[in-house]
Amino acid sequence: MISYMQGLDTFNGFVGTVLILLCGLGCALAFAPKRTGVHAAIWGALAADLLVLLMLVAVFRYLSDDSETWHILATQASDFLTGRTEYSVTYVDGKLGYLWIVGGIYAVTGSTPMAPIMLGIVCHLLLVTVIARITALLAPSQPPQAIRRSAYLAAFLPCIVWWTPHILRESLTFMLVATALYGAMRIVSGRGQRAATLAFTCAALATLIWIRGSLGYMVTIGVVLGVLYVRAGRSRYHTAIRSALIGTGIAAFPFVFQVLSESLGLTEDGIAIVTSELSDIAVSGFPGLVNETNLLRILSVTIPRVLAGPFPWELAPNGVMALAFMELVCWLAIGLGAIRARKAFLPNQLLADRRYLIGLIIVVFAVVIVALAITAGNYGILARFRPIATVVIIPLAGIGFSFTRSPSRSRSQSLSWVSGS
Repeated sequence: MISYMQGLDTFNGFVGTVLILLCGLGCALAFAPKRTGVHAAIWGALAADLLVLLMLVAVFRYLSDDSETWHILATQASDFLTGRTEYSVTYVDGKLGYLWIVGGIYAVTGSTPMAPIMLGIVCHLLLVTVIARITALLAPSQPPQAIRRSAYLAAFLPCIVWWTPHILRESLTFMLVATALYGAMRIVSGRGQRAATLAFTCAALATLIWIRGSLGYMVTIGVVLGVLYVRAGRSRYHTAIRSALIGTGIAAFPFVFQVLSESLGLTEDGIAIVTSELSDIAVSGFPGLVNETNLLRILSVTIPRVLAGPFPWELAPNGVMALAFMELVCWLAIGLGAIRARKAFLPNQLLADRRYLIGLIIVVFAVVIVALAITAGNYGILARFRPIATVVIIPLAGIGFSFTRSPSRSRSQSLSWVSGS
């Protein structure tokens, strides 16, 4: 067993851990939208993360099984990077990136678990900033309520905070998905320097592919499709162009699926094996998943659970299902807030001129949901993966929770900011 406090008694371990946190906190505060209350949300997120970390250290004292596995692999990578061994570490394709990132940290700090844990906290702080920036793109030149509330949602949602102070990929994944979405939105809205925006968007997607292969490829496809869809919609011939894109997409789907099958192993049999194994090995497995079945049968089991599970009759008195239920509450709350936001983007409403960006969010969100449906087989996995989709729609939820109907206005002007002008 490996203690959370291991390595902190060394100079490199202590100083490196503190520097990671301070540098990340500085970046999050520097890039946050000014005069919107986002700085308070960042400090709140830091407090929440440290509180969870304190609880983990006080109650459990030692790393969880998954965190310990990453720690051991990263230590091996560090030994290779520093020349202590000539044998490079090997692991599952699509997961190597994270162990080399943590291994690079360990090469400087030594095997100090708190260092990559601080990286996870930093990613959460940056996520708050990026979510606020996305909301600012969706609701420009408006009172800051929506920006602030989106930032607070990203800062305090339990399904995000819980996974932050661990040696796991979740916090980094959330931040990279949000960054890629933000970059894509800046590209289609013409904000900033296009070359720089394209560069950091591609960097976020490349890193995501490096640390989480299949999801990274799916998000990349979603971003590209979303950008094309939005660009087509802004043409004077938008109906014809979008129809042609949809038709081309349908015609090309068999070819694209074959390429994905060969490169990512997303064959029908492979999906069946993965989902059924994930169901069999966990007490929270999805009922009805078996090895020898077709993709339609798999999706009929997984999609309802990805969208609304766990169902009341599936709940059980164990820690995994309690975690899954907590995540479900977050998921439903954010989903309802995002649905409510549609009122703000209707014709003649306050944000009608930004509705073209909604298509990009919906496409990326839909692709992530499909990715979850073909990879998740139990609620333990879903509780870790579904927050990725939650992150995509948090800006919409922030907007949805910031509007209220005003009876003193006409139907075409019936939306106002809560506590706003």
